[in-house]
Amino acid sequence: MKIVLIVFLILVTFTSKAQISKNQVIKNINQWYLENPNKYSVNMLGEEATATITRYHPERPEEKNDLIEVAYKGMKVQLKFNQELEEITTHKDSLQKYFQYVSLENINHDIASKGWNISPLTPISSLRGKGVIFNFVDDSISFTINWSTYTVMGYKDSKKCRNQLSFEDGMVSEDCYVSVQKNLPFELIVSKVKLK
Repeated sequence: MKIVLIVFLILVTFTSKAQISKNQVIKNINQWYLENPNKYSVNMLGEEATATITRYHPERPEEKNDLIEVAYKGMKVQLKFNQELEEITTHKDSLQKYFQYVSLENINHDIASKGWNISPLTPISSLRGKGVIFNFVDDSISFTINWSTYTVMGYKDSKKCRNQLSFEDGMVSEDCYVSVQKNLPFELIVSKVKLK
């Protein structure tokens, strides 16, 4: 019984040390802002990212393929067009002409946040008709997004906090949630990602 209790205490101690505190996450976010005072940039290179032609509901074959989805280290970029991609060329001029909006999920960052799921967030869910400049080389896609972030926020990765997030009322305790607000220009450069 004593051995079981000792093992349990060691595991609890190790688990609590594995996650950094909320105060430390806030310090790390503020340090990240200091290190990126004028703009935050992410560069996606072809070997590190994937680009797929798809649609908003992939499970619905009646929908047209009008999206390009780029994935990179947990980050997702969705580029929506107002024409089916099979009906237009994927040269930069056609992509620019038919571009409708871009949305981003889980913007890649290097903020130390072990035990927390945090990310810089854009001020609105999608940027419509602007902010994206397309280029095209061979069978790959290249583009630049110029946008901004307004906060770095997220939640502690613990059973207690996951349970709070699952309830419909959306009430999350202060110790589960972190947010540091600051407007910061954001640039995403995608270079030579193969289209599939």
